[in-house]
Amino acid sequence: MTVSQSYSDNLNLRPSGFKEDSFITELVPAVRVAYDTARLQADLTAQLRLQYRTNTDDELTIAPDMLGAASTELVEGLLFTDAALSISRQQTDTRRGQSATVSNIANTEVVQSYRLSPYVTNRLGDIATMETRYRTGLVLIGASDPDPFNPTLLAGQEATDTWENTGIVTIRSQNQRQALNWELTGSYSYFDQSNQTDRERTSIIAEATYDLSESFTLIARGGYQKFNGGGSGRDVDDPLYMGGFRWTPSPRTRLEITGGQRDGTKTVNGSFNTAIGQTFELSLSYDERVQLDQERLLDALPTTPGEIDPLQPPGLPFSLRNTATKTESASARLSGRFGTTTISMNGSWQRNEIELASGDTTDEKTLRGQISLTQPINRDLTFNASGSITDRDFSAEAINSQARDDTDYRGNASLTYTGFQRLALTLSYGISTRDSSLDIQDFTENSISLSATMRF
Repeated sequence: MTVSQSYSDNLNLRPSGFKEDSFITELVPAVRVAYDTARLQADLTAQLRLQYRTNTDDELTIAPDMLGAASTELVEGLLFTDAALSISRQQTDTRRGQSATVSNIANTEVVQSYRLSPYVTNRLGDIATMETRYRTGLVLIGASDPDPFNPTLLAGQEATDTWENTGIVTIRSQNQRQALNWELTGSYSYFDQSNQTDRERTSIIAEATYDLSESFTLIARGGYQKFNGGGSGRDVDDPLYMGGFRWTPSPRTRLEITGGQRDGTKTVNGSFNTAIGQTFELSLSYDERVQLDQERLLDALPTTPGEIDPLQPPGLPFSLRNTATKTESASARLSGRFGTTTISMNGSWQRNEIELASGDTTDEKTLRGQISLTQPINRDLTFNASGSITDRDFSAEAINSQARDDTDYRGNASLTYTGFQRLALTLSYGISTRDSSLDIQDFTENSISLSATMRF
C-alpha cells in the first residue's frame, strides 16, 4: 500500500500561458500473486491509483495498472487453456504530451486487453501431433476528451473497441529431436469493430527447419495470406515465403534472421541475444508487420506467466486507430551491473505507415534513447535515476497537410529509504519538456513527490 503527495506545475502539459498547477494526493493498493503447480501456472501484478487532484474538473480519478497471465491443464494431456489480461492508462494519441511521472495521467486513457485461448492436443500416430485452438480477444479503449491543441487525427478513423475471434489448427512433426522438423498452420480471424466495418484475416503457412549442426538451423516458410480491410485501409491477398537461419553457438547466445515476403510486402526480421561477461546482457531485434493496432495490443499480451517482467521497459507508444498499419521497428537493449550499480540502456526506432481510406499513406517515425540506473548509497538508502530523449516526426498528411517534428525530454531522480522494517519512503523529482516545430506544442512540466509504501 502506497500513500503519496505530489505537486505538478503543469498538470495538463500546456504551453506557457495555459499552465495549471495541481497537488495530487494518491492512495495506491497493490498486489502480486504467483501460483505454480503441475497443472496451473499464474502470475498477476496489479495496482490501483486512487487520485485526488486540485485545480481540475476531474478531481477524483482512477488509474488502474494490471498485467497477468495463466496457463492450466483442464483434462490431462488433452484440454488446456491460456489466458492473459492488461489494464492500464496509455497514450492513445502520440501527438499529445506525456508526463515524466506516473502520478500525472494527462493525455492518457484506460485501455483494456483480454485474451482467452482454450485448445486441444492430439497425437496423429507416431508421425505428428495436432493442436486445435480457439482464441478470443477483446480490446476496450476509453474515449478521449477533445484537445484544442491537437485537432482530431485522421477524422473518422479513431480507434474503437474490437473483439477478435480466431480459430487455429496446427499439425507438427512428432519427434522434435530429429534434424528435420515441420509444422503446418491454418488460421481464420474475424475482427468485430464497433461503429466500423469488420475485418477478416486468413492464412495457411508451412514451416520446415533443418539442423545442419547442433548450433545451426535452416528455416523455410511458405503459404498464403489474405486480409480484408473492410473497404478501407491495407488489403493483403498474396503468397508468403520466408527463408533464413538460427544460430545458437552457446546457451547464452542466439541469432535468428529471416527474410522474404509477408503481409504482401518484402520484409526482413531478426533477433540477437547474448551475455557479455557474467553481469551484462545484450539484445537486438528488427521486425516488420502489417496489423490492426488492436491486434498489436493483443499480441503484446504475455503468452505464459513466465513472460511477465515488471522491469522490462515498455515498447514505443503508438496512436490507436482503426486502420491497418505497417510497422517497422528496431530495438537494442544493454543491461547489467557495474559493481553495486545496476544500469539499463535502451534504444529504439519505429516507423508506422498508416494507409488512409483515400488510398494515401501517412508516416510517423520515432527514435528514442533511454537510460536508467540504480545505485545503493548505503544499506538503507538507494538512488534511482532515469532519462529519455524521443524524437517523433509526423508526415504532412497526419495533421492537415502540415508536417511536424517533436522532441521530448524526460528525466526522473529519486531517493528511497528502507531503514524501517516494512516501510519505504521515497522522494522523487521529474521533468518533462517538449520542443516542437509547432510552437503551440511546446511545454515543460516539473513535478515533485513524497511517498510512503507499506509492505504486508
